[in-house]
Amino acid sequence: MRLAFTALLAFALAAAFASADAVPNVTLVTPIDGASVAEGVVTFDCLGFDDVGLNSLALLGNWSGKTEVVETRFKPANNTAQHFTVTLGRGVFSWDCLAADSASQSAFANNSFTISAVRRVFAATPVPQVFNRISLDCPPASLNASAVITVSNYKQNALSCTGFGITASYANGSALPQDALLDRGCQGGRPRYDLRFPGSGDYVVNAQGSEPGVNASCAITFRGLPGRQSRRVPDFNPLLAPFFALAALLLVRRFERK
Repeated sequence: MRLAFTALLAFALAAAFASADAVPNVTLVTPIDGASVAEGVVTFDCLGFDDVGLNSLALLGNWSGKTEVVETRFKPANNTAQHFTVTLGRGVFSWDCLAADSASQSAFANNSFTISAVRRVFAATPVPQVFNRISLDCPPASLNASAVITVSNYKQNALSCTGFGITASYANGSALPQDALLDRGCQGGRPRYDLRFPGSGDYVVNAQGSEPGVNASCAITFRGLPGRQSRRVPDFNPLLAPFFALAALLLVRRFERK
């Protein structure tokens, strides 16, 4: 009699404990039911709750005609979303989560969700519009002591004689005299320059537009005649005219005496 009473009491306590321990609850968060997602890596979020505490939370998916366990998390935080990632191709798929507690009680969500994985569309990288472009017209070689440089500087698709910079140097980067590059003004919307060569050698002309990365350059080779150098003819001074006249008169009289 006493043994039967003890067994009955144990059964009653177990039943009371079982009734006090509720079945876990599952909530599917994202992707929502009916959502369209891009093919590739897809993140699934769901959470489980249990009055005593969760023992596990698993993601289930029907990717190829049958439902299978994708990943199981043990001892997850209670009532906290878990993030699962799966790589999917294009198609229609269903997913669900299964939560279990320490009393071997388990539950799915009320309804599984169905999603569609569609083709991923990659956004085209915008190409920056360049409204400024520049070019140089210069001879590759010159036998003269100077060369004409013409600049074509386009701003908003129109020629402009302003809004650019121009420099000249030796090919090795050495600087030229300040008066080597002479501005000859704007002709037909194109600036013109005279580049005077200090001597035989290789020269480089660089032009920089008003926008970053817009530039142009050209190379010129000057080879002077052997044994000759370009010399500047001195300007005539009118004040010396009387002296030249007197010298000429003296020469004439000298020849007359002979």
